[in-house]
Amino acid sequence: MKNFNKILLTVLTAILMFSIFSPNMAEAASSAHVDLGGGWDARIDRPHDTKTGKWHGHVYDNKGKQIGAENVDGTKHDGKDFKKVPKKKLEKLKKSKKWKDAKSKNKKLVDSRSEMSWVKFLAWLASNLVLLNI
Repeated sequence: MKNFNKILLTVLTAILMFSIFSPNMAEAASSAHVDLGGGWDARIDRPHDTKTGKWHGHVYDNKGKQIGAENVDGTKHDGKDFKKVPKKKLEKLKKSKKWKDAKSKNKKLVDSRSEMSWVKFLAWLASNLVLLNI
């Protein structure tokens, strides 16, 4: 029985380590741009940190100066928001397919964070198996 527990613990540890150090399951994508008209542009980015970050957008005026940044859920990004962005530009951004896609991806990401993951389960199982061997 002790050999079985050692083998099981080794296998679970290997799976846990693979899960931790394997590439993140979050969707990797480059920035998406939305033309807001009149030289204005928006850039939609994936989260910088997949554990806590959110999909977000940046809006630039016709001179290339950033006017605002905001997460797709409406919260501030980098301490900025869209309050200084003209209403029509903001409406065009939020009606765009790219913004809607980012909102959908963000929802999936947030939902997946709240689910019980294999990594969390295996970590719990490994720590409890160690206790059983004592």
